[in-house]
Amino acid sequence: MIDALLSKLQREDIFACAQCGYCLRWCPIYDRSGWESASPRGKVFLVKKMLESNGTSLFTSNPRMASEFVQRLFDCTTCGRCTEKCHLELDLLDLWFRLRELAVRQGLVPQSVSLMEKALAASRNVFGMDSQSRTDWATYAGAEVKLQEKADIVYFVGCVTSYSGRSQGIAHSIASILNHVGEKWSLMHEE
Repeated sequence: MIDALLSKLQREDIFACAQCGYCLRWCPIYDRSGWESASPRGKVFLVKKMLESNGTSLFTSNPRMASEFVQRLFDCTTCGRCTEKCHLELDLLDLWFRLRELAVRQGLVPQSVSLMEKALAASRNVFGMDSQSRTDWATYAGAEVKLQEKADIVYFVGCVTSYSGRSQGIAHSIASILNHVGEKWSLMHEE
């Protein structure tokens, strides 16, 4: 199963990994958790072990380990530092995406991902908030925003910046800049 998803080069990369640990100091998830299994080196090691045991199915030989491994895959921020800093130039970022794809195909995703998927389907945003309140950030942030039918620029704020108080300053700053330079701009009526 795993062999079908991974390219020949990716399988070779897994076994080419020297397990040097240089990726550890660049991985924000390892830095936060301290868990070797959360590091790029740790995840490559686990995949290597699973491939060595015939690799028939990465996730069924040991369900508890599979669940923890999938969590580690989705904990990854996909910042790409591991790929950027790897002395062997292994494309670890693409490997993480491929392994996530396999996990999803097998119905193994962390609960947080399932909840986000349900929220997106129900409300078109990751927070599950009412879409009518999408532009409330302008009031909270004190931004001058005019909805117009015609504009030269349409600013797509996005759900995180619209609904997360920590991010609303981004939208406020962009609105301020657009207003300051005199642009004819608007938000989308329905993001």
